[in-house]
Amino acid sequence: MLERLPYFKLHSADYLLDTLDLTHAEHGIYCLMMFTYYWQGFLPGDRPQLYRLARANDEASQALVEKIITRFFHEANGRIFHNRIERELAGLSERVQHQSMAGKASAAARLKTPRPRRLKGNGEDKQSDVFTLPEWIGTHPPLLAAWNAYLEMRKKIRKPATARAMIMACNKLENLRDQGQLPVAVLNQSVLKCWTDVYPLKD
Repeated sequence: MLERLPYFKLHSADYLLDTLDLTHAEHGIYCLMMFTYYWQGFLPGDRPQLYRLARANDEASQALVEKIITRFFHEANGRIFHNRIERELAGLSERVQHQSMAGKASAAARLKTPRPRRLKGNGEDKQSDVFTLPEWIGTHPPLLAAWNAYLEMRKKIRKPATARAMIMACNKLENLRDQGQLPVAVLNQSVLKCWTDVYPLKD
């Protein structure tokens, strides 16, 4: 199952065409339900829980939730499903699996290939750094997107990350993750502040 997604692709033209007759309140409820669907991967069929997620605190707004369900969703096995979102999540899952398999194949190929050697300043040989993206980053779409944004930011400020720098950044991210920090937020912080390194989140 995919980890929680902090974003999703909104097809604005399709949304507007499908919701021309909705009121402001109905738009709000529908959007909250979609946001929760992408975040959790599903919507619960349990009405008290669903009403809380949709911020439906009175009978009028709860009736609107039922109207939105009838029009855009369907219920099965105690959950509420949206066909289009299900297709998009399934497609994203396939892409993640493909990237994971490709990454593993690439790593296996590297293990079979001797690392190039280079000279130290004192003339001694040492193996050059070879970077392989950790699986825990490559298989998590939001984290992978944040990592790519971090690398792109470094290119834009003319300080592209070397293999050694990427290895160190991933090690730091892993340590911060083990301390309870969110790697996506840590990377986003570096991107926003144009930092070439990663640091604990600042309050």
